[in-house]
Amino acid sequence: MAMTDRVPGLQLHVVIDGSSPPIERTLSVPASILLSDLHQVIQAAFGWQDRHLYQFSVSDTFRGQRHFTPPESAAELDTEDASRTELAAVAGWTGAKLGYEYDFGDSWDHLITIVGDDPVPPARLECTAGRRRGPVEDCGGIHGYYNLIEALKGQRQDSAEAVEWFESVSGESAAAFDPAHADLKAISERLTELSRFFWRPALPPEVIADVVRPVQWLLQRVGADGLELTKDGYLKPTVVQEAMQELGWTDRWYGKFNREAQTLPILDLRHQAQEWKLLRKYKGKLVLTPGGRRLVNNDAALWGYLADRLAHPPAAAIELVHAVVVGWLVKDVLPSYDLRARTIAEILTVNGFAYDDGPVTEREGRTLVRDVFRMLECLNVLVKIDLMSGARKATDAGREFLIEIQRKQHGRLD
Repeated sequence: MAMTDRVPGLQLHVVIDGSSPPIERTLSVPASILLSDLHQVIQAAFGWQDRHLYQFSVSDTFRGQRHFTPPESAAELDTEDASRTELAAVAGWTGAKLGYEYDFGDSWDHLITIVGDDPVPPARLECTAGRRRGPVEDCGGIHGYYNLIEALKGQRQDSAEAVEWFESVSGESAAAFDPAHADLKAISERLTELSRFFWRPALPPEVIADVVRPVQWLLQRVGADGLELTKDGYLKPTVVQEAMQELGWTDRWYGKFNREAQTLPILDLRHQAQEWKLLRKYKGKLVLTPGGRRLVNNDAALWGYLADRLAHPPAAAIELVHAVVVGWLVKDVLPSYDLRARTIAEILTVNGFAYDDGPVTEREGRTLVRDVFRMLECLNVLVKIDLMSGARKATDAGREFLIEIQRKQHGRLD
């Protein structure tokens, strides 16, 4: 690659404060990277799961100590918006330093030093060196992490409890836990995926068509003439059966698929198409809205429309839930059934949302996560990998759609 194909870059040395031996990474990024994107790079480099708030801090000669956080918390915390600030604008020279704190409870402080300013390829993130694996999420900060290491080695009285906790929250085997190993190959793969998020290539039409097919099928089936509904306002049995067969959803449900009220996948699909303002009921028929008429037979436009609806639902609390769950699915780090409900409840409560004038409950968190899954299952985005636990992961095409949602959440319109 010729030098003319490169852009200004910065090389960063990042070390977790208090770690000894140091838990560290050397990263290479474009100088124009936003601090909100650098947050994602550090998350990927250390194996964090982006469950908590963060902030960057920079000492400015003229303005004193400056703090940068996500836009949703910037106003509340009286900080600057990390999604609007380029790294080069606050620390774009060799020798510059800044701090990155993740999880205000555990207080994981990362010390960042700019160690070089060599040009880099315009759409590449790299981890050129690293030592020791990243700490375990929610283990109580750096001192809690070292206690956990001892416990997992069987050197503490609470070792059995520590092993059970570690395996339940991380999905890893305690026997294979190696704090000295930094998996640079896995880090590089995560950074490559982030590069595709920051600088997205054009998607093949078949990927787009696969994801939106359920909604597009229903729009086309309604068509210009609309669909007659039953006297109770449901799709007629022949249409329900046709939908289940045409969409290949017969393994998602049970029964004869001859009543919409008893065939949840189709009931959800029809309700969701109405919630997305693509369809409406009119004089005993299901008909296209003006938006539905514009998007029927246009997969690319429907893809963008649906991604925007999921990125920006009407309620701020639901938008936050969508962001968290979509982030888990993109990274394939979906927590266990109970942990994801508890995490959502905690995140909403910390961000000032309440339920019945009190903290958001785990039960409410579980309902909110379930609602996101049901919405995504109206598209070809998720596949169940364990029917008993309800564990899910994104399909390849579905993952591209989830990344599109994230891009819209972050205001990426290119």
